[in-house]
Amino acid sequence: MGRGSGAGGHCQVQCGIFDDPKLVADVREACATVRKAMSKIDVQDTRGGLGAAAGVGGSGGGGRHDDAALRFNQNERWVVTKDTHCEFVSGLWRVDGG
Repeated sequence: MGRGSGAGGHCQVQCGIFDDPKLVADVREACATVRKAMSKIDVQDTRGGLGAAAGVGGSGGGGRHDDAALRFNQNERWVVTKDTHCEFVSGLWRVDGG
C-alpha cells in the first residue's frame, strides 16, 4: 500500500475523509507552499527569467546575463519545491493495488 495506509482515516477504506489533525495541517502547509511556488514561478517568468537565460554564457562578465542566470536558477528551485510538495500530497492518497 502507499503512504496513505497509515493516514488515520475514520474507516478501513481510503474514502478520503481523514480526522488526523497533523495530516490535515501537513497537507494545508504543502498546498500553501505549492501556491507560493506557482506565484514565484509566474513572477520569474514575467521578469524574463526563463527566456532571457537562454543566452547566458561566458566568463561571468556581469550585468544582464548574470541576472538572467540567477532568475533561471531560482525558478528551477521553485519548480523543484513545488513538485516535491505536490508529490507529498498526491502520495497520501495513492493506492498501489496491493
